[in-house]
Amino acid sequence: MNAFYIYQADGLIANEQDLEEYRAKYKSDPRGMSDLHAGDVKLVDTNGDGTINPDDRQVYAPNIPKFTFGWNIGAEYKGFDLSLLFQGSSGANRMMYGEWIEGPSYEAFTGIHFRNRWTEENQDPNAEMPRLEAANNRNASTYNSFFLKKTNYIRLKNAQLGYTFPKNATDLLRITKLRLYVSGSNLLTFSSLYSGLDPEGKSDRITEFPPLKIVNFGINIVF
Repeated sequence: MNAFYIYQADGLIANEQDLEEYRAKYKSDPRGMSDLHAGDVKLVDTNGDGTINPDDRQVYAPNIPKFTFGWNIGAEYKGFDLSLLFQGSSGANRMMYGEWIEGPSYEAFTGIHFRNRWTEENQDPNAEMPRLEAANNRNASTYNSFFLKKTNYIRLKNAQLGYTFPKNATDLLRITKLRLYVSGSNLLTFSSLYSGLDPEGKSDRITEFPPLKIVNFGINIVF
């Protein structure tokens, strides 16, 4: 359920020699060999018939986590109290497409992950991103495992630290209870996904608003 049925990627076409060898090895691919360039994603002929076509697609793990988890931590000591809520999941995947992998194709934005991309100077077949293309980005037009990223994460969802004043202090103020606190939401996220992306987001263009990091200060007074 919700599995990704996509092409298997084998890194990037490193250089012109690698490109010619790749073209000679296979008859065609979904985009046409004549459209390929060094720095494009290299697809795999998984069924070994000498042709790269839709029959080579494979089933990959879905966007549904295998495990979801969370835990609360609470402690009190000499008037101080601390509560932490962690949550996370593992085993899910997200297909990266749209503006996050198109780069400047539609002049939306270009993320910092493109710094480690394939270039004429950096002909690394294992570069983080393929070459940039200013027009129709063919690297983004064929769903393949190069753009399938794990979304394992642990997030400090909520945290609160408070201090309750002792009774002798509240008696002087003629109140029953006085407590100061600072609390926060979405303070820390450790994720296998690109920095800046919400690991709980869906495989889609980045249209959802990311969770905000919020810090609150407060006071509780009981008369």
